[in-house]
Amino acid sequence: MCIRDSSTNDNDIKLSLKLVKEEKKKVLLKFSVSCLETNKEKIKKLLLKAPSDVKGAIELSEKWLLSNNIEIKSGSNKERKMLSKAINTLISNECIAPGKLAGRVSAFPQRGKYATLFLWDTCFINLGLELINPDLAKDAILLLTGNLREDGKMYQFICSTWARPKESQSPLVGWAAWRLYKLIEDTEFIVKVLPSLEKNIDWWFKYRDPTCSGIVECYNPLETGWDDTPRLDKGPVKPADINTYLWLQMKACGKMAEVLGLYEKAEKWNDELKKFGKRIKETLYCEEDNLFYDVLVETKEYFKIKTPACFIPLLADIGLPREKAKRMIKEYLLNEEYFFGKVPFPSVSYRENCYQPDQWWRGPLWMPIGYLMLEILKKYGFDKQVKNNC
Repeated sequence: MCIRDSSTNDNDIKLSLKLVKEEKKKVLLKFSVSCLETNKEKIKKLLLKAPSDVKGAIELSEKWLLSNNIEIKSGSNKERKMLSKAINTLISNECIAPGKLAGRVSAFPQRGKYATLFLWDTCFINLGLELINPDLAKDAILLLTGNLREDGKMYQFICSTWARPKESQSPLVGWAAWRLYKLIEDTEFIVKVLPSLEKNIDWWFKYRDPTCSGIVECYNPLETGWDDTPRLDKGPVKPADINTYLWLQMKACGKMAEVLGLYEKAEKWNDELKKFGKRIKETLYCEEDNLFYDVLVETKEYFKIKTPACFIPLLADIGLPREKAKRMIKEYLLNEEYFFGKVPFPSVSYRENCYQPDQWWRGPLWMPIGYLMLEILKKYGFDKQVKNNC
């Protein structure tokens, strides 16, 4: 008997069925499910190779730690302790897994509870991995691009046995991949990822822009990376952040093509980038408030809820004058009434009625977004505020 899981493109799952005759004319159904191929001999060798005493285990762990770039040279004792714990957490959550994750080391948010490669998490986890061990950072990106669905969709997450079939997540992989390339300058790496990134861009415009407006839409908050954000409380939106991430991915494709000597392709991406940037500014920038907003799909009105997404387009070069960008930052992002309170950059402005201090993506700081806000401050010359307050 053979059953296919229709929610994925996985191979058939084979069920071995056996009818066993018992007394009282009952039929007992027994079955076993084999989802993954397991190399028993390989596992046996690994187990036999492992130390059998505590001292040996400690020595092996120390050897692994020394093989990574984890020297901490500055900071207070408190900061060094915190950073050491963060580094230990990162490398401890790396795992060689079977199935869809086979052949590379996977970066898990947590091996015990979240043994899953998330698109969003991976792009930010790599901020640390690329400094500790660039090979681990490469594996994380290549697992995402290597498991691209046939139509170009990049899954929200990938497990050993399946990938989430419905939602995707913000197209940040181009941004993360280009950042990693600038650090390692490995052309073989971009040869592998460029086709997947290009195909993924096509997926966004084909499946998330049903009206062919040239601006993609969002129907599920999971795709923003902010799981229960109030930004979609009034329905689907044309999101300021996702469109910016897509712009950054298009820019990365152009840069990669140039590195590979594909100058015609690079020129094509640069032309597309200018057109897309213009559409983002014309659609999502509110001149009256000097702020970017999500736009409601149904009414085409600005959804004027102030969140860090309002500033994400400042990461892109889309024709907004620098003086307006700096005024936006001073008026809102560095204003303690909106976003620069005791703990800067809440997921929703302190002044919004929907701000909830006990609801993760409706109030408190979301660290990945906090990082992007710091990048914006640096880009526009607010380094002093970053050092003194963050």
